[in-house]
Amino acid sequence: MGMHEERHGKGVVVSEFPSWLRVLAIDNDPVNLKVLEILLRMRNYHLTIARDAMTALRMLREGGRGNFDLVISDVYMSNMDGFKLLKLIDLEMDLPVIGKAFSLIYCSFFLP
Repeated sequence: MGMHEERHGKGVVVSEFPSWLRVLAIDNDPVNLKVLEILLRMRNYHLTIARDAMTALRMLREGGRGNFDLVISDVYMSNMDGFKLLKLIDLEMDLPVIGKAFSLIYCSFFLP
């Protein structure tokens, strides 16, 4: 999963994320999910969406590491919170997870 790296002196600067990144995005709020979808598609990520943790967990168990490079999950969901999902993903598969408590307030920082 190599990002484009430029070496400057002793440090490494990551100049771009790979456009082929396969992301599973999980959120039960349709507005937040749509905003997240727009932000991720702006980076040309290959996006799969789940609207609840149980559906996401089923998708991960069926395909797991072979289908996704990264999971982005809301932490506040009704049938299973994002923290429990994170724990199950950690126990069952080796995937990086980003937990989020998303708010539309932050969108102005990301959108042009």
